[in-house]
Amino acid sequence: MRVARPPTGFQIRLSESAKSTLDNSARGIPRLTEIWDGVCNRLKFTAHREGQRLPNGDTVLQIDGDPSFGIPKIALVYRVLGDTVTIRRILLQI
Repeated sequence: MRVARPPTGFQIRLSESAKSTLDNSARGIPRLTEIWDGVCNRLKFTAHREGQRLPNGDTVLQIDGDPSFGIPKIALVYRVLGDTVTIRRILLQI
């Protein structure tokens, strides 16, 4: 089995590309830190069950936002392996 979610949740890791996207988008989305913390908390416990699995083993998850409240639509590409979720790509759209 490839997934081993600990009782406290998966470890969340970001690729350099994902980190860069978050850093570059933070200036234009004032609440991004708060929103991103919520996304990570969600993935800690549900990453192995959410999204659509791709043939290469990655998973794509789209989270609808609400532009009227400044919450972007978020699309993630991530991989769950063992006790870790590695977020490979992030797309943010207001």
